[in-house]
Amino acid sequence: MENSICTVEQLKKYAELSDDVERKLKRIIQRHPMRITPYYMSLIDWDNPSDPIKKMAVPSLEEFNLEGSYDTSGEAENTKLPGLQHKYSETALILATNRCAIYCRHCF
Repeated sequence: MENSICTVEQLKKYAELSDDVERKLKRIIQRHPMRITPYYMSLIDWDNPSDPIKKMAVPSLEEFNLEGSYDTSGEAENTKLPGLQHKYSETALILATNRCAIYCRHCF
């Protein structure tokens, strides 16, 4: 994870960003961190504005919208023990670590 892309400066090595977008992304990242592995970066089609990997990994200017909930997945309600989430009757999620290799936008 030490090679992860976490700053706008690192992101600019992969994508062209206007000054306005760069400035806004810096503000978003202050509030909602970014972490993308080089492998995920290699999967992004930068010519496709609707690329699903880009939408999942790269902060969106829409993250300035303050409507909604910070706990979109119901994590607080479904955490039964530290490191164990039980949302659906037949499955459970065991969080083996508190560090993710990529910060998906739906979590951050």
